[in-house]
Amino acid sequence: MAIADKLRVDLAASARDSLARHGTANLEAHDAYLLGLHELNRRTTQSVEHAIQHFERAVELDPEFAEAYAGLADALSQAALWLSTLPDSAGSSRSKRAAERAAALDPNLHSAHTSIGYCRLLEWDLAGAETAFARSLELSPNYTKALQWQAHVLIAKGEYEPSRESFRRALECDPLSILVRNEAGWPYLFMGRHAEAVDHYKGVLEDDPSFGLAHYNLGNSYEIARQYDAAIECYDRAITIMGRSPLILLWLAPAHALDDQMSEALTIKEELLELAGSSDGMFLFLAVVCDAMHETTEALDWLERAFQERNPWLVFVVAGNSILPFDNIRDKPRFRAIMKKVTAAQPARKGAGSSGETSRSPS
Repeated sequence: MAIADKLRVDLAASARDSLARHGTANLEAHDAYLLGLHELNRRTTQSVEHAIQHFERAVELDPEFAEAYAGLADALSQAALWLSTLPDSAGSSRSKRAAERAAALDPNLHSAHTSIGYCRLLEWDLAGAETAFARSLELSPNYTKALQWQAHVLIAKGEYEPSRESFRRALECDPLSILVRNEAGWPYLFMGRHAEAVDHYKGVLEDDPSFGLAHYNLGNSYEIARQYDAAIECYDRAITIMGRSPLILLWLAPAHALDDQMSEALTIKEELLELAGSSDGMFLFLAVVCDAMHETTEALDWLERAFQERNPWLVFVVAGNSILPFDNIRDKPRFRAIMKKVTAAQPARKGAGSSGETSRSPS
């Protein structure tokens, strides 16, 4: 059975209903869309890049295919933020255009509002993101991705128990989603409950030992617990599955540095420096690595550049609840000054305006 044929069989009933209402009569575009969803859910560097290609093919074949534009927006936002395979500024801009195109084609498409919500999160607009997710859930109360990404915003706000509830509801809607189950462990990481995080991610890996993000998050759990050898082993497994994603290197370098393996940490720093030439997302990652290596001035310089480029991760850091390990510079006056600038730069819309503000410019 061809992959696209199998995906048609496996597609959840809610997704089939959505495609019937908001889909396409072009079978080739439909198949490209399904392949894009499949690749996006795998969440490896290569699979997300493939997802972007499939969604772009879908909208090329049918420029009126609203769901495919929403899928493209989601793939671009994940590439920019979580995998850093695109410059943050370029990924965020392209994602926003695709999301707005989806909403322009169909203002009542729940997935379009979810895509817009994540774009607003990338712009540090937590209130605007919540408004968009609320609109999506108004249109489709059991839409898993809206509940899942709503939990991301709640984590950024430091509301961990509500985020756990949002993940719980998402799992009720899609109990077979390994991605949602994996992310449901994030509140434990942000709360510093590393023992529960370790148990959670071991459970995820029992169900799917090939899911790279679970190895990565298990490594986070061990690193927070200062079990650096175990963390490094997990990151190495994640790299075997996902490739040398900068997101993994961000944590691997400090684990080496804190385990007195400075030469390994320096090698990773040099790798990130090379990537920084094409991706401004590396600026924040370099700040983390330099902090772990006790290169205080350089760490703060990179953090300042991350602010200037409006790195999306800073919305998590500014609340003081980020798991990014800024142990050495967090109490420095310059660090606090940068965090104040991030706070001042956040939109103050308090949910004003509709998540359906749209543009008809194609991505």
